[in-house]
Amino acid sequence: MPLGTVIGISFGIALVVFLWCNFFLKVYLRRKLEGEEPLRWYHSFYVRFVSTRAKASENLEEISSSVQKEDKTVGGEIEEGDGTVNSSLAALDDPEPKSLSMFQKLKKKAFHGLNQDITTKTEDVENLHDKSTRYDSKTEQLFCTLQILTACFASFAHGSNDVANAIGPLTTIYYIWQHGMVDVTGQSPVPVWILAYGGIAIDIGLLTYGYKVMATLGNNICYVSPSRGFSLSLGTSLTVLTCSKLGMPISTTHCITGATTAAGLCSGGGVKSINWKILGLIASSWILTLPAAGVVSGAIFALIINSPHKL
Repeated sequence: MPLGTVIGISFGIALVVFLWCNFFLKVYLRRKLEGEEPLRWYHSFYVRFVSTRAKASENLEEISSSVQKEDKTVGGEIEEGDGTVNSSLAALDDPEPKSLSMFQKLKKKAFHGLNQDITTKTEDVENLHDKSTRYDSKTEQLFCTLQILTACFASFAHGSNDVANAIGPLTTIYYIWQHGMVDVTGQSPVPVWILAYGGIAIDIGLLTYGYKVMATLGNNICYVSPSRGFSLSLGTSLTVLTCSKLGMPISTTHCITGATTAAGLCSGGGVKSINWKILGLIASSWILTLPAAGVVSGAIFALIINSPHKL
């Protein structure tokens, strides 16, 4: 599309989100808070975002302070009161009933990843973070909004790259099954249902166990502040989108891990700011998955060609 069209669409979406948040969502939340109605889990994201702003409304500040009653804010950084549980999201849920229906149990199981704490601090993690330079709280607060934008950017890059890597082989298999031949041109169309399947599958994975990746990359490898998060998200997004445009099948996970490591090395403590043990485990898992996938696929193929019922 022309650059003017792209800019127009971007500003149009931003305007719709702005109008929605300021003239509907904020009014809706204020009405519920004044009526002392419980908030749902999906309200918490907006409350958390607005509560970090200096000009947040009084009602939203009150609910944020009540949610974080066990937290204490020091220089713009939030430290857990007991060092084990961050209840910022879970406290906004409705009180759990004594008996849950089957649907409620399935819903709780499906959405359990949304309420997981990824910033639990142990002594080792705190010692690791202490080796990094801490910047002015106002500077970090400025990068909070920018990090949200680059996180959206990174999400788009993640979907455009990893979903394509996953559905590429599936599309080829489907084409061979449908036409009985191999597409030597490499230009076979991708059905819409396969695109939807890939997008839904990656969302389910992020929803259920994505918090484990967030905890490792965002807390356990090195100290990640908003300014560092902005830098590594933007660097990863530009790398992934450029390679996707060039048709190079790179891994988003590899890129974000490398970006996180680089941000840690530039954090002031050098090599001491990085948890090299976790990085070693991550690298070894990448290496082991290649021969493991080869052995499994080879065994499956051997069973097929040696089957007495082969075509």
